[in-house]
Amino acid sequence: MNRRTIILLGASHVAAAAVGVFFALRPAAAGPAPGDGVSNASSGAKVSDISRGAAGLKSLRPVASWRSAEFRRAWKAVRTAGLTTPERLATQKQLLAEWAKRDLTSALDAALEEAWDDDVDRDFGYVWPLGEAFSDVFAEQPEPAWDLIEGGRYGVGAGMLRHLWLSSAGARHPLLVASKLADLSWRFRDSALGACSQGFYSTTDEAERTEILHALAVHPEDLVSVERLAGFVNSHVQVEDLQASPDPADPASGRVRMAKAWHWGMRMSVTQADELEAALDEVPADLRVHALAGAVDGLPYNDGALLFPVLELAANEGAWEVIADGNTIQRLQYAARRSDPRAVAEWVTGLPPEPALYQVIHRGVEPFFQRDMQGARDWIGTIEEPIWRDHAYGEYSQQALNGRKDPVASRWALDRIQNPEFRAKAEGWRRDWEKRTAPKAK
Repeated sequence: MNRRTIILLGASHVAAAAVGVFFALRPAAAGPAPGDGVSNASSGAKVSDISRGAAGLKSLRPVASWRSAEFRRAWKAVRTAGLTTPERLATQKQLLAEWAKRDLTSALDAALEEAWDDDVDRDFGYVWPLGEAFSDVFAEQPEPAWDLIEGGRYGVGAGMLRHLWLSSAGARHPLLVASKLADLSWRFRDSALGACSQGFYSTTDEAERTEILHALAVHPEDLVSVERLAGFVNSHVQVEDLQASPDPADPASGRVRMAKAWHWGMRMSVTQADELEAALDEVPADLRVHALAGAVDGLPYNDGALLFPVLELAANEGAWEVIADGNTIQRLQYAARRSDPRAVAEWVTGLPPEPALYQVIHRGVEPFFQRDMQGARDWIGTIEEPIWRDHAYGEYSQQALNGRKDPVASRWALDRIQNPEFRAKAEGWRRDWEKRTAPKAK
């Protein structure tokens, strides 16, 4: 029996030789033979002493045959050993890794008895010194580990274990992760989809990739958006691939088509607008909105010259959700602040009076108003669409109050709003501002 085994066995059965666990579990290295009496500088314990502590045992069994109770005694012994903090953590992690292979429940119980819910990591999600001890077991036994985590045993600590499970098991078992999405709160979905993505791109098997895509596509839009699904689509999608009808026997096939259209549009965004328009004619009508959304997403963020022709195509298709998307609004504001804000304001107020575009109008005129309040006064009256003219006055009032602290200019704009319902709403914004800025009572 070698020195490593004797020391570890001695530590498990003789609490007085607890520091032996550190020597037994640390990575093996060339060193003196047993009995040389070499001491550990950090702990002051002699290897020969620990070995002698095990010598009288009637049964010296390898670690692989330990029972959970023996791991528990060794775990308690490490707590009281004279180890430095780094030594103790390294020893605990290696001991837990062995323990978890035999009794995952007990190993997790022991680990969670240690301090883990500190004030720094209030989310209990990402930093846990002992967590890596369970990575291999979570990856090798993903379903039993998941059932244990979800069993209600660990309270708020379950959130931390879910993050660990996803980072350990997710990439190796993307189909299993995909099946758990509906059971995860929104806090974990990005991590889960990221794990699925790692699994997707770590395989070159197209059949497996298709299976992962379909497993994600069965979930509704609020769990897995078409945009996220597009990240799991083969990069060689052609327009011909979009023309097949959904399979009635496969509920996910419709969303797979949408994701393929998004991916196709993202790839086509590098072409000229007229080429995109011609190719778009070959895309089924029900998929064009997704293709246009992908095209906008694929554009360079800082190139407004490419953005507006694609948005014109979206407007011609009545794809208002593409224009009203938060990402598109941010792009419009970016373009306005780095070029001609009045040109952007004129473009957005030239759109049809669709309720879905309200935020586009407010955020589209905002950079112009912030840069040139006086010029904006003269310009607002030239807006042809009455609804957008009213909304521009409402936004002008907001900018006058919040940006300039000018209630007189705000009143000037509010008095020009024609629609009674919208005017009442804009007056409410002003009252909110007055409450926030009113002098505090002493």
